[in-house]
Amino acid sequence: YFLDDLRKNAPFVWEELQEYKRDAAYQRFNKLLEEGARMGYVKADVNKTMAVMLYAGAIESLINPRLTDEMPERLLADLPHQPTAIFEGMIRIMLEGILEE
Repeated sequence: YFLDDLRKNAPFVWEELQEYKRDAAYQRFNKLLEEGARMGYVKADVNKTMAVMLYAGAIESLINPRLTDEMPERLLADLPHQPTAIFEGMIRIMLEGILEE
């Protein structure tokens, strides 16, 4: 698989990807949650560490071809192809949810 090949054959690129994930998923998202909590947008009783881990896991899943290899083609047809659209969709689902009010 792509990520396995990347880790084995291009360790420098793999480390850059891991560094980006640590920075984007862990540090930036954590700062965003902390600021949101201070401003009253994030519920005080939400476990922010768990939210950061959920976000990081979602990023990992979305860039892992093993997940998409297992999905039926009819479901993949609706998945955006641009990484920014994928991340925006993921954030929207995480922050706004999937249920109507």
